[in-house]
Amino acid sequence: MIPVRLKVQNFLCYRDPAVLDFTRFRFACLSGDNGAGKSALLDAITWALWGRARARTADELIHLNQTEMEVEFEFRLGPNQYRVIRRRNRSGRSGTSVLDLQVLTPGGYRSIAGNSVRETEEQIRKLLRLDYETFINSAFILQNRADEFTRKTPSERKEVLAEILGLSLYEDLARLARDRARQAADRVKLLDAQARELEADVARAPDYRRTLEEVEAELRVVQAQLEELEGVLAEVHRLEVEAGRLSACQRDIDRWVVHLRAQRDRLTQASEQRRQDLERVRDLLSRAEEIEAGFTRWEALRREKDRYDALLRELAHLQDAERRLEAGLRNDLQRVERDRSGLLERLRTLREQAAQVPELEERLERLQADRDALEAELALKLGEKRRLVEETQHAISELKAQQANINRQLEDLRRRYEMLRLGTDRCPVCNAPLSPEDRDRLEAQCVEEGLELKRQLQTAQEAARAREAELQRLRQELEQAERDRQRQVEQVNRELGQIEANLRRSRQAAAEISAIQAEVEGLSELAAAIERVLAFDGPEVDPETKAAGQTLRRRPETHKTAAELVKVRIRRRSLGYDGQRHHQVTAELEALQAYPVLKDRLDHARADLPRIEAELADLERQLKENEARLAEQNERLAEVEAQRAALARQIPRVPEFCPRLPEPPVPLELEEALRRVKREADGCLEQKSARRRELDTRRGSLRQLLEDCGRKAAELERVRAERQQTAEEQGLYEELARAFGKKGVPAMVIEAAIPEIQDEANRLLEQMTDNRMHIQISTQRPTQSGDGTIETLDITISDEFGTRNYELYSGGEAFRINLAIRIALSRLLARRAGAQLNMLVIDEGFGSQDSVARERLVETIASIAHEFEKLLVITHLPDLKDRFPVRVEITRGEGGSRITVV
Repeated sequence: MIPVRLKVQNFLCYRDPAVLDFTRFRFACLSGDNGAGKSALLDAITWALWGRARARTADELIHLNQTEMEVEFEFRLGPNQYRVIRRRNRSGRSGTSVLDLQVLTPGGYRSIAGNSVRETEEQIRKLLRLDYETFINSAFILQNRADEFTRKTPSERKEVLAEILGLSLYEDLARLARDRARQAADRVKLLDAQARELEADVARAPDYRRTLEEVEAELRVVQAQLEELEGVLAEVHRLEVEAGRLSACQRDIDRWVVHLRAQRDRLTQASEQRRQDLERVRDLLSRAEEIEAGFTRWEALRREKDRYDALLRELAHLQDAERRLEAGLRNDLQRVERDRSGLLERLRTLREQAAQVPELEERLERLQADRDALEAELALKLGEKRRLVEETQHAISELKAQQANINRQLEDLRRRYEMLRLGTDRCPVCNAPLSPEDRDRLEAQCVEEGLELKRQLQTAQEAARAREAELQRLRQELEQAERDRQRQVEQVNRELGQIEANLRRSRQAAAEISAIQAEVEGLSELAAAIERVLAFDGPEVDPETKAAGQTLRRRPETHKTAAELVKVRIRRRSLGYDGQRHHQVTAELEALQAYPVLKDRLDHARADLPRIEAELADLERQLKENEARLAEQNERLAEVEAQRAALARQIPRVPEFCPRLPEPPVPLELEEALRRVKREADGCLEQKSARRRELDTRRGSLRQLLEDCGRKAAELERVRAERQQTAEEQGLYEELARAFGKKGVPAMVIEAAIPEIQDEANRLLEQMTDNRMHIQISTQRPTQSGDGTIETLDITISDEFGTRNYELYSGGEAFRINLAIRIALSRLLARRAGAQLNMLVIDEGFGSQDSVARERLVETIASIAHEFEKLLVITHLPDLKDRFPVRVEITRGEGGSRITVV
């Protein structure tokens, strides 16, 4: 794998997008201050490829105060160039991750990712043929992890080395060989079971042949019986057809007989009915004079009753109208009374309000006077407060002026004192010559004056503070007094406004009294007029009712209702309805109710007499014709019965091999006898047919079993041959599993690789230590008992002091050992075709070396740089930066870390 380009955003210390172009160098130094983000670039590569870095979780890699990060890594592998893009968003409960694997094509990058992040990570691992642990233990010497390979246990070292050498392929082959051997063993067991089963099946063939011969003999007998039964059923069918024809003929004759008998009954009934009609008509004609006289009296009474019915309907209509109009007037009377009561209550209230006018006027004058006095008193108090505030402000101004004067005196005194302290020989005030004694005396005098002025300044300041506190108190009292004055004045104004409003209402009440009184009197007149109309009962309008009507004109709707009520009562009194006579006419009319019907029947009888006599003669003729046709059908019926008796003698009997039904106690009808024979034959035929089907099925099964025995005999030979071949394959796969196991080919490969790693590490270590140190890697060591050896991967180092285990070295010596072994592993990877890793990254170790050792380390690394496509050395030591042909500088700014190639 050869890196081409790395782009990071919001990854660790890189907030803004940062790009590292690997095509600009082959051997370079990655430098910057501690914490600038050098190792973060290596974390970005491993996180993009395997989703792992130094942090415990992916969310710890996201830049501070950000929710999403992205790393894009491009690399070449063999003839192809790939790009991996991995994103992480920590929003939500568990966050989301996105991983994409792309390959470069002539049209640009094309995605070849799997259906999930896990599948895509597996694709990358198979593509690189490396996992995270193997990568950092061989080509990636991370900070604080230079001893990642050497500090592992011997067994863990062996596993890492096996992964580097691509020996996982042999593990897969060994597992596959063991699976194939296990499958072959299972197959042998299965084939043995199949052979035993086939042998048992083939041994049954003679029994199958003997049973088949018996079944075929019985089939021939059953077939002959079936043919005989089919002949009987054919004859029965022929007889059934003929019997059916005779039955149809018989049914036709029976229908005709039934029809003719029903026709005879109808004609007889109709003839009798016509005789009764003739007698009824002749009876009505004998009562003609009586019926016509009764009908004439009935018509006269009906006309009189119709007139009384009309008068009664009109009377009921007038009574309904009278009740409705009277109810309307009474409702109007109730409304008038309610309005009059309301006005009387209103009149009482207005009179009470009007009586309060003098008292309210007196209270208004008294309260106005109190308000004027209160405003004068409050104005006086506020003026006194304002005067005190002004006096206090004036006193504060004088005290501040006094403080300013004292400060000026102090400043002048301080200037004179400084001049005396500087040793002047002239008086600072009068410019007279001064002796040392005079200068000392003046200095002491200045000190005393200064102290006195400070005491005066402090007194003035305290007085000013007291005055300011007093001013603050007076201002608060003034503000409170103004608020109290405003509140009291507003209270008095509210009371004045209330009294003025009450006074206005009382004066308005006094003005309304006369109008309300007049309205009450008008409502009283309306109530009396309505009561007079309700008392009127006709038949003529009297003067009092006319006067009431004039009064009601004030209310048009009420006047209209009253006028209609008067009209209805006058009409009711003049109607002239006689209820007693109406009842008498109704009763007499009810007694004569039958005569209209009798008159109608009489008229119809006179018209129907000739027709009834003609219809009676025709019915008697039809009865004679019906009797003749009925005799003819009885003769045909006797002929059909004779033919059916002849068919009954031709019914066949079922064969002797068939079961018989019990004999009936009485002879059966033709159809029933045919059905009996058919049931016996059908039952026997069904039994024989079922037996034939059963024998056919049995014969087919036996033939199939014999064919199966033939096939199973051939299958038995094939199974025996396959079992022998599978057993041979099982032995071969077991041998392969042992060969591909840890003690087989992988152990041989490791044994062959150890000298190469050891020689390369010693070559590098000799350059770094002037041939003082040598490495020996052992794959076996004696057991503690001394009676054998065990597989291991121990590292021992020899120097001028002897041979010691790797664990006994520390500091710079341990780093040189780690670096030598790590570079040896990296060079081994570069020469392995299975893992195409052509890069080396060294991220620590120089700080623990002295200057000579560091010089040798740089020279050693530079001497092997040409063997790698990309070799990066990470350091923060200034004296090492210029020793590399290209320098990748990492600096931190406001947008996070930045990358610069120099």
